[in-house]
Amino acid sequence: MAREKGVLLRFPIPSRESSLALASEVSLQEVEREDFTHHSDSAPPSHNDQNQGGSQYDGVFDRLSKRIEMGDAVASNERLDAPVRYAELAACPLKIRLEKIEGDDNYHSYLLAEMMLERCREATPDELEQAFDAVTTSIEIAQRLDEVTYGQELKLGLVVKSWAFLGNVLRHRGDLAAAEEAFRRVDALVHQLPAESSERVEALSLKASLLNDQNRFDEARSLLEDLVRSHRRNEDAYQLGKSLIKLGLVQGEMGDVEGAIKSQLESLHVLRDFGDDHLSSLALANLARALEDSGRSEEALKFLDQAGDLMERCGSLGNRARLRWLEGRIAASLGQPERAEEAFKFAHRFFSERAIDIEAASACLDLALLYARANRVSEIKQLAAEIVPVFQRQGLDREVMAALILFQHAAEKEIATLGLLQEIASYLKRTQEQPGAASRS
Repeated sequence: MAREKGVLLRFPIPSRESSLALASEVSLQEVEREDFTHHSDSAPPSHNDQNQGGSQYDGVFDRLSKRIEMGDAVASNERLDAPVRYAELAACPLKIRLEKIEGDDNYHSYLLAEMMLERCREATPDELEQAFDAVTTSIEIAQRLDEVTYGQELKLGLVVKSWAFLGNVLRHRGDLAAAEEAFRRVDALVHQLPAESSERVEALSLKASLLNDQNRFDEARSLLEDLVRSHRRNEDAYQLGKSLIKLGLVQGEMGDVEGAIKSQLESLHVLRDFGDDHLSSLALANLARALEDSGRSEEALKFLDQAGDLMERCGSLGNRARLRWLEGRIAASLGQPERAEEAFKFAHRFFSERAIDIEAASACLDLALLYARANRVSEIKQLAAEIVPVFQRQGLDREVMAALILFQHAAEKEIATLGLLQEIASYLKRTQEQPGAASRS
């Protein structure tokens, strides 16, 4: 039977059914309501793991071994055994995984749990079910680790990090209530870790992302400012750069555009020697957005182009679509209506095809605003006639549908003025800042 040491660290795991009964397509805007951010510290993996034999897991193991220092607590035989155990568990449904872990001490391996977290870390937006399974597996393993073998601090750090990863997966699924519950588990334990431990830092960074998505901007900013100060004290430039990207996003949401610009510029400066194109592309894209918000559109375009070059190599499809959308806004500000129209149409089509409804509606409104400025009344009417029935079929929130129907009626009567469209677009933007409220059945 499984060892019971450390039982006080055990908590119930949210049910898979309640956590996964959500939209199948999810917009990962993060390091966050991330406008352009996705938690990934490493190159995208090959996602064929679950259909391969044990030898095919060497890539996951190699990436993990570069991320963590495996000291004496992780014996050499565990390093040989963990990839094989990982392959066995990855081939099983979650229920069978948990039964194996409960009944066999050989699965109670620190390195095996870390490999599961690595799989979770590398999941793409359409792999959230696999990420949920991986992090749930990690929690079950972490809570059963033998403290005599690994020590209390190593075990505690893994438990804290695993719960934080679960909260982050749930956040990306739009289930903010379940995500907050997971982070309550983190809050109950994280104070027991050393202030500068990597597990504590990562858990608090992920918590800041949740606070941002909940519009708890003051709390998110305070937490991120604490992390920034900690990274400066420790001269940890890489983590400093990541935290500055997040801080800049929160500052932008709070209307502190100059603060957002300063944070994103500093993040680019401190990350310049690491060669991390992914993080650099996020900082550049968010800098371009902040500059556009401040009315500095020509500067914004320069950084947008730099972000685009990097995202072509390493960016997710969703972030590339958001970059095109931002390109449309900048082009509209610079008096380039044809470029703006092409970009808005691309963004609207991308988000509509993936049922990312609020962003699709917002991109459509940006296109309507462009038409209104050019007095293209017939195009506005056609746009309204096409999109509103689509959104009605998808069960959008009633208040959002009311705004879109108002847009449709105004377009039909040819009274869709620029001011009215700006008011509706502003409302949709506020709604977009409330994940989980956009699509209710």
